[in-house]
Amino acid sequence: GKEGPQTQSEGEEGTKFEKPPPLPLSQLLTIIVTTSPIRSHPSTEMLEKTFDTFPYAGKEFAYECRKVIVCDGCRVRDEEEDG
Repeated sequence: GKEGPQTQSEGEEGTKFEKPPPLPLSQLLTIIVTTSPIRSHPSTEMLEKTFDTFPYAGKEFAYECRKVIVCDGCRVRDEEEDG
């Protein structure tokens, strides 16, 4: 895996113990992106541009962390309401 080497630390009474390696970011972080699609322009361009910025935060963030896209739907109005 991607775990680093274990390191030794001292306990309360001077006893040595092994510290587990830190977990990789991809096991600690889920990226949640929210969007509100617009019925008149249901383009994915905004999501694509958002995801295009992820490599600036690092390869692990961009390509290994879980991602969830939350869409709140679009509101549909009755023609009677427009009248």
